Amino acid sequence: MALRSRKREAVDYASFEEPCHTTIHLEPRPEAYDKLRFVYVKRVFITPPEVLAMGIQSGQKVLERMLAYPFKTFFLAVEAGFLLSFGVLLSVQVGGRFGSTVGANNLVFAAFGIPFGLTFLVIVQGSELMTANYMYTSFAVLEAFASEEKASTSEETARSSSSSDPSSSSSKSSKRARAFKRSLKATALNWIVCWFGNFCGAVLHFTLFAWQSGLIKTVKIKGSKGLPATSYSDPLSTLEHEQVIYFESQDEFRAAYFDSDFCEADNYVLGNVCKILDLALAKCTANFATTILRGWGCNWMVCLAMWLQTTATEPISKLFMIWLPITLFVAVGLDHFVVNCWLLPGAILIGGRNLDHRINWGNAFFFNLLPATIGSILGAWCLVGHIWFVYKEYYFIAQQKRQTYRPVGGGGVLCGDGGSAEGNGARVNGGEEGAENGQGQGHGGSS
Repeated sequence: MALRSRKREAVDYASFEEPCHTTIHLEPRPEAYDKLRFVYVKRVFITPPEVLAMGIQSGQKVLERMLAYPFKTFFLAVEAGFLLSFGVLLSVQVGGRFGSTVGANNLVFAAFGIPFGLTFLVIVQGSELMTANYMYTSFAVLEAFASEEKASTSEETARSSSSSDPSSSSSKSSKRARAFKRSLKATALNWIVCWFGNFCGAVLHFTLFAWQSGLIKTVKIKGSKGLPATSYSDPLSTLEHEQVIYFESQDEFRAAYFDSDFCEADNYVLGNVCKILDLALAKCTANFATTILRGWGCNWMVCLAMWLQTTATEPISKLFMIWLPITLFVAVGLDHFVVNCWLLPGAILIGGRNLDHRINWGNAFFFNLLPATIGSILGAWCLVGHIWFVYKEYYFIAQQKRQTYRPVGGGGVLCGDGGSAEGNGARVNGGEEGAENGQGQGHGGSS
């Protein structure tokens, strides 16, 4: 089928200047014939090498902020624990009261809440989530190490070459070595600060919006022979009467919890309390190595969610990319550090010790928070190691092209350190010398 011929003005594409960034959104829409030559589309997917570059850049910014503004890093870490806890509260309120089979309950618990909490961090706030920083800072450290190695190699080459300046190469190598040591120091500080910041944010959120707000009721033991309450929870007696569940003794509470319809009564109104206590009892009594494995798999999925949302360019697409891996790790029962920072202290505050004495601060730290931290680091490194091994060459090739890039149309615009314009058909300073020395209108490089 022949195309209809129409009169149109000739366009001199050789006269266009290509800047360091795209101006497609400022140019007029192409006509029918132009569409056969140039296709302008909006990108909805970012390639893995580009995502790697964005991850390295994010890690570098995190480390720079850690060294320059440590208090701001701590504030963002507290905010991250706070915002993610909103998602955990939603999961408990909805999934904990969904009285169905175990599989359906886990699916509802996983699908509603925690994915949205992580979305608040990534899309809206940009807070310092510890489990995600394990990935970003590792990318930054690997890039610094690889750059130092390349600088050392170039220094050795410079020493063996008589045409180059060895002192210049030596200074560059020393700068790279200092940058690598600086990134290691910033990474260690960031991991420590974000650990405590996320923990404080999660505990503060439960105290304010779950416990003292009355959304999660507290179990309180009255004691015997008219003595005052001896419950570990609510020591200041600040909770209102309808927000407290009273029992005469711990044995009565345990009998009601395990042998009666305590969790199912009144259409699962106390299902959220049971969900917190059940999870806390399981996590405080788990094996140390088991929790490491669960934290390992969990943060692998969390880092995968962060990676996938970076490949998307639309907010709804980012939400969907986050939703899939996060729903997976919550539904199957893996251990996320920040989520447990909300669940375990929360279970202690609402009287979990009355159910089982093993729900305490020592067990929460040693049998869950510590091994979950170790597993989170291993899980992040699984994703980082794979991505770095596969795509690091493409990243450094792109970095080299950016340093030697020249625009197609000319005009004397350089990106990076520049390079020779001879032989690539580019016009320099508006003249014709490049076109005469070149092979027509060539392509000098890509950004």
